[in-house]
Amino acid sequence: MGTNCPKYPDSKDKHSFCSGKRYEKHIKGILIKEVKISLDIFESPQDQIHKGESEQGFEIKLDRRISDTKNLSIEIAEKSRADNWNYIPSGIFREDNTWLYVQGNYDIVLIFSKKRLQQLSHDYPVDTFPTIQRFLIPLETAKQEAIKIIPLTDKGKELLSNAKG
Repeated sequence: MGTNCPKYPDSKDKHSFCSGKRYEKHIKGILIKEVKISLDIFESPQDQIHKGESEQGFEIKLDRRISDTKNLSIEIAEKSRADNWNYIPSGIFREDNTWLYVQGNYDIVLIFSKKRLQQLSHDYPVDTFPTIQRFLIPLETAKQEAIKIIPLTDKGKELLSNAKG
């Protein structure tokens, strides 16, 4: 990791910001190839906080454990440190220009309407961790709710075919 990578001391991945930035670049290439959409990703943290992740309103989230858990982990609030008092809205509840939510890993990518994920948040229990709050959507439900699914590897194709729905 580069020296410009902010560290999150209470996260399992201390360099989760840079891991996410690498994933954004990967997805940017996938979206150009698969759906002919070119994204302009905001690079500054201030732009990403106040405007959104991209000029076009796409939020991109790396979800490493989809392949293992067969669930999508949808973030709704976060803290930069566990000892901060309050969570702030994030993910699908951040107020910015986001209208499409791209979530996946290096095997599979799912694209959702942000509004639909907000509606689905009422159907699942919220898990609270030291720095994030999230809910889980089973992959079989995510398959039915996604606007588009892009399997990237044989494992992604297998995940898709094994998910009911």
